[in-house]
Amino acid sequence: MTIIALLIALLLPTLRKAREAAEAATCLSNLRQLTIGNVTYAYDHEGYVTASSRSGGGWRHWMVYLSGRQPVTWSGTARTTAYVPAGPVYGCPSFEVYDINVKRNIYGNNERYAYGMYSPRPEDQDKRGWGFDEYLDNGQSGSSERVWYYLLPDRAPAPADVGWLADASTGVRYWGWPWSLRTALPSGNWNPDQGDYRNGRLDWDGRIRLIHNESANVSYMDGHAERQPADDLHDSAMNVRYFRDQDGNGLTYP
Repeated sequence: MTIIALLIALLLPTLRKAREAAEAATCLSNLRQLTIGNVTYAYDHEGYVTASSRSGGGWRHWMVYLSGRQPVTWSGTARTTAYVPAGPVYGCPSFEVYDINVKRNIYGNNERYAYGMYSPRPEDQDKRGWGFDEYLDNGQSGSSERVWYYLLPDRAPAPADVGWLADASTGVRYWGWPWSLRTALPSGNWNPDQGDYRNGRLDWDGRIRLIHNESANVSYMDGHAERQPADDLHDSAMNVRYFRDQDGNGLTYP
């Protein structure tokens, strides 16, 4: 029994590394598929991708538009084209809640849980001078409020350097619904210029999460996807300052 226990102790780290490598590879494959789907979506919608939308304080993110669960605007109820059908491809298998989300048929159907899409605030784009987003507000408030955040990937400067989809999560906290557990949940958006959610512009304090051995998988607006450590993302054209570490806790670069 002692020899068996020793062998198990020696093998477990190797098995964990092998599993993580497999999950990271699956994650990259998912990001590539979803990015191609978004490119096709943009082609069919005059170059526009619906990154996020808000109605009366409730958020919907890109995944329900790409999966055909929601129309391009809030008017109407008919489903649109399923560019990438709802399913496990919308989530990173390294996340703690991935298996639960798959069993509950969350991915591509829920309006908030998936990979995060870059969703810049208007003031961030003005500061950067990039101008590949558009912000539409119907000018009303309360339950009548309608706001949309759009991306136009073909306007992105140096698209090979501008992130699009990424491993992203909320902060670590206790969630009373739907699982009653303490963890970070996948976030449907992220922003390199904003830390935790404070100002009403973005939903759920989404940040890129360094889930793959202190690195994150990111797809870019030219269509490619790669695994990158925080230092590279910070030093890139995006100058990402706000991350979440392997465990989902906040990490801020100067």
